[in-house]
Amino acid sequence: MKRILLVEDNPGDARLAQELLDECSDFDFHVTCVGRVSDARDVLSKQAIDLIFLDLGLPDSEGLEGLRRLTSMLLNAPIIVLSGSNDKALALEALKHGAQDYLIKGTMNAEALSRVIQFSIERKGAEVRQLALAGKKSRSNVWKP
Repeated sequence: MKRILLVEDNPGDARLAQELLDECSDFDFHVTCVGRVSDARDVLSKQAIDLIFLDLGLPDSEGLEGLRRLTSMLLNAPIIVLSGSNDKALALEALKHGAQDYLIKGTMNAEALSRVIQFSIERKGAEVRQLALAGKKSRSNVWKP
């Protein structure tokens, strides 16, 4: 079972994301939803997470700040950015700062989302294995303060 952390402060957007995930039939998952990066930190300190969906507009972080904060906490779980903005420059910056993908809210279907999830997990796993082969330390999915 995949453990997904959804970091989204808008209840409507969180509900829509959950409904879309419910339509993904390729894998079993459990979604934990929080509304702030600081709440994500609490979850990550208590349990391993396989994938993070991150909104870029949160009460305690704006823009790429939340992505930077999460990528500094862990390396093994891929982060997929969710945004209402179709800003290509922002999407490229998110990818440069460690996001595995950048999705625009309301534009995905279940089949495409399932593929994005699977590919993101595989790419991140390959990245972690490559770091291990290079002798660089990788942190676990559980963040330790």
